[in-house]
Amino acid sequence: MDAVDNLPRHINIIKTRSNRVGETIHARFYLREIPEMMTFNRDGVGDTVLEYMWTVSVDVDGRMEPWLGHEYDFMMAAFTKASVVSERGRNLVRPLENMIEVELYERVFDESLEAYTWVEVEGSNPRVTISREDQTIKLTSEIPGVSQESLLHFRSFDALLGEDCISPE
Repeated sequence: MDAVDNLPRHINIIKTRSNRVGETIHARFYLREIPEMMTFNRDGVGDTVLEYMWTVSVDVDGRMEPWLGHEYDFMMAAFTKASVVSERGRNLVRPLENMIEVELYERVFDESLEAYTWVEVEGSNPRVTISREDQTIKLTSEIPGVSQESLLHFRSFDALLGEDCISPE
């Protein structure tokens, strides 16, 4: 896949790679560039809004059938959330490592909403590794039931500047 020239370099996915060891997935985004410093809590991004995000959605059995209501089962997410009402203020320039969070979510049916929703998997230990030398963001997590047949969907997102995705791997 060729990089798209009009996307910001920090969300421009050049390629992806993954490997599975048991029920652990190591999923790597190769980006055009991860800047040493990024701007957070930018003007135009509301409070508590996801500002930057890199996700890997996982279809465990590898038989995605959206027309039957079966979509992805889990999502590993590395993200930053704007916090403009905090003492930190607007337009903070920081390394991504200082601001990023990582979670594992499972897609579950919420009876009260009568719809599927994403719920944080308690006790999971997802990890994010950022390498500027390789221009990569790697997400790692144990995911119940994952196998070589599982499908992965990679997505990057910037609240103000767009998104990129590669699907499925």
